[in-house]
Amino acid sequence: MQYTLPPGFSLRRPTIEDLKQTVEMIRASEKAENGRVRTTENDLRVRWSEDPNYDISVDGWLLIAPDGCIAGTIGVGHREVTRMHCGPKVHPDYAGLGLYAYLLELGLERACECVPHAPPDTRVTLNVYTSDKAVEAYQALKSAGFTHVRSDWLMQIDMDQPPPEPVWGQGLELRPYAPEMLYSVYLADDEAFQDHWGYMPHVFEQWQKWNNQREGFDPSLWFVAFDGEEIAGIALCGYEDGEAWIGELGVRRPWRKRGLGLALLHHAFGKFYRRGTHRVILNADSQNLTGAIRLYTRAGMRQVEQYDIYQLELRAGKELSTETLAV
Repeated sequence: MQYTLPPGFSLRRPTIEDLKQTVEMIRASEKAENGRVRTTENDLRVRWSEDPNYDISVDGWLLIAPDGCIAGTIGVGHREVTRMHCGPKVHPDYAGLGLYAYLLELGLERACECVPHAPPDTRVTLNVYTSDKAVEAYQALKSAGFTHVRSDWLMQIDMDQPPPEPVWGQGLELRPYAPEMLYSVYLADDEAFQDHWGYMPHVFEQWQKWNNQREGFDPSLWFVAFDGEEIAGIALCGYEDGEAWIGELGVRRPWRKRGLGLALLHHAFGKFYRRGTHRVILNADSQNLTGAIRLYTRAGMRQVEQYDIYQLELRAGKELSTETLAV
């Protein structure tokens, strides 16, 4: 390896007993970078123990400080081997020691081991998602040859009065979510996001774990718009750490440019407002291929944070993920 650990630091694989301390370390890192935490204990538990494509004994590492505390961590996600992800995190108490670069090198080595499992002649990349304020991360990524390819914006609305009532287009109606809709909602969500940069197909069982099986799931905050018996659009919302989130907002192609996205937003805003929650957040691709940023801005949302996607090509070939809007 090019990088070495400072004296007294050590490296080991995580175990499920490390879960709580690792989450605390990640959240401290997130708090230091942006003043907002994004990772929950449930998020990491699902990844460590319920993802069949992730094995902490080979895909993850912990850096241990001289005092025995967890100083950093990284895991390489390779559910889609052609588009792998890793997210090095370092506790702010240990910033400036080169730990991020060390972790990134570990992640890159693991990703390279997975390349032969990708379909022949396909392009393989390793992708890192990080705050635009993470200076040490940026320097390490640049040194390792990663290129900034995209940015996500955290967008937010602060409502000092009730939002407009939703206007549903002709033939469209909102119906309460019911469990028997689940698979149809999954299909609608997957179809709507096929037009988003970086899209790769989602397996239903894994989609469930991050949606209706996640901790705090509230079915009353899932909004499904129908045209007859066809799902036209969805807004899958919920609370995370007390904050209101629009997790997925999707409109299927045949129903776009009819005001449905705005209607779903207004309905979701109104639902949260009536619950006493006046701030609502969502994550969006800043260069969204379907023009979603214009929609969110029109609805009164504004950018409050930025997260950058850095990419390193590990093998040239045919790109399997969505990069342009198909016609």
